[in-house]
Amino acid sequence: TGTAIELGRWMLHVMAEAEKWVYGNGHFSLPVVNGALSLLCIGLSAGLMADYFSLRSRKHCALLGGDMAVFPAVTSLFGFMYTVHYYMVALLMVTGGSILFCGDGSWWKKLLGVLLCGCGIGT
Repeated sequence: TGTAIELGRWMLHVMAEAEKWVYGNGHFSLPVVNGALSLLCIGLSAGLMADYFSLRSRKHCALLGGDMAVFPAVTSLFGFMYTVHYYMVALLMVTGGSILFCGDGSWWKKLLGVLLCGCGIGT
């Protein structure tokens, strides 16, 4: 478990440095930006899942995105607006990693999928 904790700390450090690079300094809260980034990550995750499961109906794709956005665990995370974007980027990493790992592909895609899932779970 020590390796997973260190991986999580490293991923949070990388994400914090990326946030400082984008926003300038990290000593302020931007709830609108954090919320918009979170919803963007949820939408991208839903889009990846809809593509993987070959959903073609607009109604089903909208229901998938809506279900992911209003899932109780996700909506409760929005109470912690200062960290919600980290969790939603982790959701996007786990979704992409799962698709890479479970899809048809070469060994390096499966390895990248495992690494993405590990980084997302570590976050």
